[in-house]
Amino acid sequence: MDRDLLRLLVGDVDGDAVAAWRRASDALVAAGAPPGALPRLALAARYADALDDVDAVVARLRHVGPEGVAAARARHGAGAATVLAARDVLLHELAGLDDAELVGAIAADTALAVAALEALRDPDEHVTGRVVGALPLVAALATPAPPPVEHEAPPAGVTARPLLDHVAVRALDRKLAGLERRDAARFQPGGGLSATAFAAAAATLDDVRGAGLLGAVRLALLHLDVAKGGDAATRRAWQAAGVDVTIHNLAAARLVERGALAHPHRALIVALVESHGLAGQSLRGETPRPAFARWIARIAALRAELAVTLGVDEASAAALACACLHVIDVVDTAAVREGLVDDRLLAGLEGVRDWLTAACQGPAAPVAEVEARLVAEAAPRARRSSGWR
Repeated sequence: MDRDLLRLLVGDVDGDAVAAWRRASDALVAAGAPPGALPRLALAARYADALDDVDAVVARLRHVGPEGVAAARARHGAGAATVLAARDVLLHELAGLDDAELVGAIAADTALAVAALEALRDPDEHVTGRVVGALPLVAALATPAPPPVEHEAPPAGVTARPLLDHVAVRALDRKLAGLERRDAARFQPGGGLSATAFAAAAATLDDVRGAGLLGAVRLALLHLDVAKGGDAATRRAWQAAGVDVTIHNLAAARLVERGALAHPHRALIVALVESHGLAGQSLRGETPRPAFARWIARIAALRAELAVTLGVDEASAAALACACLHVIDVVDTAAVREGLVDDRLLAGLEGVRDWLTAACQGPAAPVAEVEARLVAEAAPRARRSSGWR
């Protein structure tokens, strides 16, 4: 860094001290910390002497509003001080980014994605406007509504925003972060998967991360349920624009497709949003295999481009796309309620993933043609067996 700039910021500095600072920053990143680790630590000093007093931390917050504070208190009790301090630091980081930088930061870091969504609880905060400006569809997740009976209930005294709680609290902060860190206790505080099954799920996420596709998974997770939300005026506007909101995954995909989301893997994100949840539906007998025609057609058409971008062959590119969908289905399903994803359900989802991986290797064809082929294949299969393996 330029010495004159350093002098203006911190006064006369010894060259060896600057070099040590750079080495410390590089060491943090090499150890797995995000590139912005050092600035985050500097900002965190604002709260360092107040972390044993939630009220003292709240008095110093710059970006977390009153409902965000209430939600943190309800969920974390005495631990809310640390949670709120960390969230305020992360939101400070996001507030200074332009739209493209903000989307990129959220795609690159699950903690930033969680902080961005949690900011939606307080629409009057400046940083919330920044988040909605960059990712306008996610505002629909914050629509208040009664919680579905099959989902984990929100804490008492907090405005029920079931879509936001599902995505931010459970899918991202608990399930995805747990898999990323191979932290089974975080992923399933109530149990569910055996150690072997959890390791298998984490290994698939590692494959996705190693290919550079975890950012696409994060952005897809943010948009899976947007078409379930929105107030009445928003939903009327979507319908007036020609979006059929009756099937939420198809509607969400159309909204993302029509929007301005800028990401190198935008086409994959649309496909992930469009076909999420079908694996679980198929295992419950609610969805036949031909329902996967859209996914198979999209990936068959996309795999050559994806292979070039990832530096792999087309078969591997298709397999990685199916791995992305599998991670989303595991995370999204596990976020419904604790213990839902057990070894048996995970094995079923793995079976769907493996079948899709093979199905996406065929020649590219229109959706209608793929659907007709799957219908033809389904008839003799239905007479033989109903299993995926």
